[in-house]
Amino acid sequence: MLRSQDTDISQLFTSEAAARYSVHLETSVARVRANTSGVVLEYRDT
Repeated sequence: MLRSQDTDISQLFTSEAAARYSVHLETSVARVRANTSGVVLEYRDT
């Protein structure tokens, strides 16, 4: 029963996360660099 709900739960989780955070689907990390408050990730579309 739960396997049949995997897709629905995954889509709901992604939409909820996108509403709260910057979600980057279909991307990869191009560069990581340090700054004064931590690190910066630069992305590129895959």
